[in-house]
Amino acid sequence: MDELPWKRHYDPRPVSTLMTPALLIDLKKLKRNCTIMRERCRLLGISLRPHMKTAKTWEAGFYMTNGTRKQIVVSTFAEATFFADGGFDDVIYAVPITLSKMNRVRELTARLESFQFMTDSMEVLNGITKIPPPVGKHWSMLVQLDVGYGRCGVKPSSSLALEIVREMASCDFIDFVGLYTHCGQSYACTGAIAHVTVASHARDESVKLAKQLEAEGISCRCVGIGSTPGCSHNPSDMTGITEYHPGNYVFYDMQQAGLGSCSESDISICVLTTVISHNQETGQLMIDCGWMGTSMQCGDEPIGYGHFVGEPSLRIAGFSQEVARVVSTQGHLNFSKYPIGCTLRLLPYHSCATSAMHPVHYVCDDDTVIDEWVPVKGW
Repeated sequence: MDELPWKRHYDPRPVSTLMTPALLIDLKKLKRNCTIMRERCRLLGISLRPHMKTAKTWEAGFYMTNGTRKQIVVSTFAEATFFADGGFDDVIYAVPITLSKMNRVRELTARLESFQFMTDSMEVLNGITKIPPPVGKHWSMLVQLDVGYGRCGVKPSSSLALEIVREMASCDFIDFVGLYTHCGQSYACTGAIAHVTVASHARDESVKLAKQLEAEGISCRCVGIGSTPGCSHNPSDMTGITEYHPGNYVFYDMQQAGLGSCSESDISICVLTTVISHNQETGQLMIDCGWMGTSMQCGDEPIGYGHFVGEPSLRIAGFSQEVARVVSTQGHLNFSKYPIGCTLRLLPYHSCATSAMHPVHYVCDDDTVIDEWVPVKGW
């Protein structure tokens, strides 16, 4: 499984030779994160359908799918096309569709063995029932549920949820696949008990609707829920759930560490940055990683914008586009410890946003770069 289908010759080089800021991936930790999540799903008796929006590379997707290149989730059509180009199949586009994008749906439906998309709108669904799919194909559709996040989706207990499913099931060229839920509310709570509670609620609400549909004679093959916090701590009984679809777990980050989804040692991604200036008067040093190198997202202290590896007293005080101000939380900053030209490693607050900022992901074995992965960009 370790042999990547796209493997090419690469001359290893020291991390110290990289131009900064540079995104580093610890391959051992990435593989371990993939193995742990896969084993968790195996013990629960459900399928793992990983979300590609975090890593956005074929290589990470290969490890996340255990080499099968089957059963993935994407959030952009650029991702869907990119992963199709890499030989991935059985893809869910996990954003409510609009009629203006049905031409992209048509292309991917014709190309892939299974391309699934979703809606939470009867208006949109009525429009889709007037658009025939490619010859020999059906539209494969899910209904997106809202079980407490309050973003997209219909309430599983609502009459609208039933109305949408019934309309899908009655259309000759629509294959109703099932139900999809993103448990985003898990990001608003901390600790294993809270995350288990969120996952339990999502399970109960989704399975209840699925059983109601089955009682009406409507098959519900897929009942999927997911978020990295909810999938990192889950109830021991997930009966009725068929799929998990987390994404961030492949990298994790300081946000997940703060939520209790992982430990700092599980984070497989960091940004290598260089000290470029000292300001003795303000007690700050400058690094060449601005918000373009890691994003403006941050959490409460002590997480802030991230965490410098091995330097617990350093904090980012603020960003410009290409530089950041770094201060000490323990009084006077010892500038002699951080000479201009030295490098620091920043564990980001949010790895999804940080990884999306970089055109190349440098894959490392300790302090040696052993490969370069190129992520998909755009929408």
